[in-house]
Amino acid sequence: MSHPAGTVRAVVVEIERLTESSGEVVDQINRLIPQLKPAWDPVNGARLAALLDSPTVVPPEWQGHAVIVGHGRVGSVIAAMFREQGVRYAVVEADRRIVDHLVAENVPAVRGDIADNTVIKAVALERARLLAFAIPDSYQLRAALEHVRAANPHLDIVVRTHSEADGKFLEDAGVGMVVMGERELALQMGEYGLRSMGIDAAAARQAVVARQPTVIA
Repeated sequence: MSHPAGTVRAVVVEIERLTESSGEVVDQINRLIPQLKPAWDPVNGARLAALLDSPTVVPPEWQGHAVIVGHGRVGSVIAAMFREQGVRYAVVEADRRIVDHLVAENVPAVRGDIADNTVIKAVALERARLLAFAIPDSYQLRAALEHVRAANPHLDIVVRTHSEADGKFLEDAGVGMVVMGERELALQMGEYGLRSMGIDAAAARQAVVARQPTVIA
């Protein structure tokens, strides 16, 4: 009997969740354990052992995937765009409920902080092509940058920030693109306003481009 790795991972995640809750945890876990038994057949036993012994949630054959930090209003849109175009991605998210939902949808996801080396290993950052930091806490990325670069010096990074100081620090640190929410909002409103006031569309677009940060190749 086969047992999909995604199902096994979902059971493991549920066990982790139960260990954090109060109540009759042992009894609840004992009811979940039988769901793991089918995976111990000759075909799937190795897959389960690898899943439990290794913190990596990304399939071993993945190369050049994206890692999205945060699956809220911004990260979920990025994920949807990637999914529509067939881009492989994994998610790092602090909210257990979101992680559970993603795992149930067979999306590689792990709960934690990208500054944590176990999380870096979990999403196979050393094999990734892009890190999309979609949460507003750019301080977390500042703290994690050394670890991230050590894991993958060639990783492209796009980051969201709300601070000019953080943006400047990240740009100076070689981050591929820094998106400042308020600045992008202002530029979109300004472009619309220019066109509404009769300015040529190309000139309005150029006014926006002139104020956007240079993307590092």
